[in-house]
Amino acid sequence: MIKPTFPDMRILLVLQTDYQKTPQQKWQSSTYWCWLNTLKSLLLKKDERFPFFMRNYNWQKKSLLTSLSSWGELKHDTFLYTAQSLAELGEGDAEVPPPPPPKGYIEPDLEFFNRLIYMVEKMFWTLDTSDLFSDEYRQKIAGFLSELKGLRNIVIKELLNQSIRDNEYEAITMLYKRFETIITPLYGDLDDRSKRMAVVSDVHTDAQNGQVLTIGVGTPQRIYVAVKDKSGGSRVTVGYIFSYYEFPQPMDRRMTDEEWQDWVYYDERDLSDKEPAWIRELRLQTQK
Repeated sequence: MIKPTFPDMRILLVLQTDYQKTPQQKWQSSTYWCWLNTLKSLLLKKDERFPFFMRNYNWQKKSLLTSLSSWGELKHDTFLYTAQSLAELGEGDAEVPPPPPPKGYIEPDLEFFNRLIYMVEKMFWTLDTSDLFSDEYRQKIAGFLSELKGLRNIVIKELLNQSIRDNEYEAITMLYKRFETIITPLYGDLDDRSKRMAVVSDVHTDAQNGQVLTIGVGTPQRIYVAVKDKSGGSRVTVGYIFSYYEFPQPMDRRMTDEEWQDWVYYDERDLSDKEPAWIRELRLQTQK
């Protein structure tokens, strides 16, 4: 295990103090800093303006899990995406009325969407004015920005407990398909490894003990959230969140994405010992 360089929490307090003094213009100075600022919004304490499920301690831990995982991908220079599952669209028996459309739900963290939209707009403007855009990626990022603004409109309705239209619920259901179009190259396709979200990076070197601190993102994990709103009523929603791991590796055996993906997808390893302990507390305990 990587041993801390300092015998107490002084270094952590110094870092916290330094970041608290960081001016707002620094947090908005580049795409990297804007993304960190966006993640920081997830960790803000939620008051009575937010749904009940967002105000409990476990949701704070879930948000920390999301932030760490996204930071892990940021360190790896990848974009975040998660695909939803979708039931088969069959015609069925004409005499049986079709089930009502699914009442999806977007996590109503308005500040997160405001910061994310600001970051994407800033990135779009920088690339466009610097003539660094291809036509394909100008279209893709513009499409991503449009999707974010549509989601933000739904989030505002959720927070105000306003009615959500059927076409907006349909937009939530089909969001994965539109994101898939955005991330897929216009010509050709992504290879199988590129479609997988599992990535790994080493972020700290302990030369004295010959180790590196490694962080990894694994497969998405299912989450159940009880929600209640004007349009959908009381219900349990199902979605997916990140998985996050951190563990030491020998300096002379720094892990590659291919090796990590073999662990995650093929070797059927038990990776629970590589998770922070507080993540395991979020899981439903099932009897075997």
